[in-house]
Amino acid sequence: MRRRKRIRWGRIILVMFIIAAIAGIGAYFGVPKLMAYLEKKEAIKNDKTAPGGLVTTVEINVNDKIVPEDIIYDIFDNVSDEKDIKVKFKENYSFSTQGVYNVVVLLEDEAGNIGEVNGSVKVYGDVITPQKSDGEYAFLVPTDYVVKNEAPTESITPIGLPVVKSTPTKINMCTEKRNSDLEYEFKDAEQTAELKSYNFYGESLNLYGQEYTGYTSNTDPFVGSSIVLVNICTGQETSFKYSANIDENIKTAELEAGTYEVYIKTGSVLKRLISSELVFDTMYTVTRDSTNKKVQIIANKELENKVLTQNQVYITVKEIPHSELPKGVYDIVLDPGHYSIQYGKEITWIAIDMGATGNGLTEGTANYLTATELKSILEAKGLKVQITRQYAEDVILEFGINSRIHTSYLSQAKFYFACHLNTSPNASTSGSEIYTTRFGSKKLADTISSSLKNSKIRVNNSSIQYKFGIFDYYHFIRETGGNATMAGQELATGSGANSQTFARTTHGAHGLLLELAYISNPAEAQNWKDNYKSSVQEVANGLFKYLGIE
Repeated sequence: MRRRKRIRWGRIILVMFIIAAIAGIGAYFGVPKLMAYLEKKEAIKNDKTAPGGLVTTVEINVNDKIVPEDIIYDIFDNVSDEKDIKVKFKENYSFSTQGVYNVVVLLEDEAGNIGEVNGSVKVYGDVITPQKSDGEYAFLVPTDYVVKNEAPTESITPIGLPVVKSTPTKINMCTEKRNSDLEYEFKDAEQTAELKSYNFYGESLNLYGQEYTGYTSNTDPFVGSSIVLVNICTGQETSFKYSANIDENIKTAELEAGTYEVYIKTGSVLKRLISSELVFDTMYTVTRDSTNKKVQIIANKELENKVLTQNQVYITVKEIPHSELPKGVYDIVLDPGHYSIQYGKEITWIAIDMGATGNGLTEGTANYLTATELKSILEAKGLKVQITRQYAEDVILEFGINSRIHTSYLSQAKFYFACHLNTSPNASTSGSEIYTTRFGSKKLADTISSSLKNSKIRVNNSSIQYKFGIFDYYHFIRETGGNATMAGQELATGSGANSQTFARTTHGAHGLLLELAYISNPAEAQNWKDNYKSSVQEVANGLFKYLGIE
């Protein structure tokens, strides 16, 4: 008799369960969501890039507790969502004394990649005991100055806001070019003007008597006044005429080392500048002769052994060797245009903007040659240069996090040059054109255009301020200049909406769009191929002249 084949019910039930589970997951997520989930898991598996973030300065009282999320206001990663990034401090920080603490936050994504971002915490509150040095009290100020020309020691770190509350009533904050006969006393001023806002644009520090909105600079209360700086280290007085141009106010590179009181002078009336808010902000000037200047604007009322009623505004300047310039700080960003994608689209070859093509040239490739040649010339003069596309075939975002615009802010650059070539339906159109901000002067653009006249490419227009309503038309200029050029506020085209992360910054790069030749013109395209290095050299020569670099 033939034996009946045994049915393996357990195995059948298991297979049916697996099929039902898969069907259930598919029904719950939907096929597209399921595919996206599987793709993300694969992307996480292959992800080797560490996450990053943007930070803000947190102000707390002594012994207050904070979490790292208080410092980071934006997190970005190639694959992981922000909510999936683990955030923690690198060390256990104890904010038990006043000062400014530099803190490191670690970001770990789902792939295990770990990134570091640096932030700062300002701590106010209880007074610490001053440290004596040869019978005098050390005085902690944000410029790292202490009494009697002595270097800061670990006994008085962290270097931060002034914290001494003891005698003597008069001290000398100066470490460079000090007039030994000059004494200085912190005291409330009788006549004052209030600082409502400020910004750095390139190397210009701009102070305003009302909230700055770009187009209101012509109506600012400081219009018609002079900004007077008195160096309390030497007694020297320096004056700058208030300008509505964001590149023509306090020229930080021209300031001698020292600590400056800030006054607004209208007619013969001199008013001490004060602020209702605490201010502590730092920038570094462009490298000249292997040195930089560390420039800080400070507003604080705890400046001596007594607490004043006013947050008095000071500007401090300290010369540093170029070797001490922070690693992440650059003089200029060069941006070879195109090879980009718009508004955070997923990177696909269909979406990539290669730029104009014609007469044997592809703009994106030619722009890279321009930028790398210019980079070499500037670095030979000692400038620290960042480039947005490290390789000719690199593809980057146009806006938002990890974009060419973002690179400018991360680099803390004073200048940003967008390197491009032009095109026109009219094949006879020719010549170089340089675009600059509507909120500043044309001085830098004019200086470079004048230098370009020595090259073999015709100069079409010396410099152009191209407007779009109240804004600059070109996002290269508008979105890299911080609040000085109203970054993140132009919402009609979408570029502002994708740059709103940068709208709040008080630091902006002095941006130019360099359209150096028309590749749609056959003769000029060939001329460019043969002589582009000549044009690039003249761009560099113009910048050197503007900066006073021999």
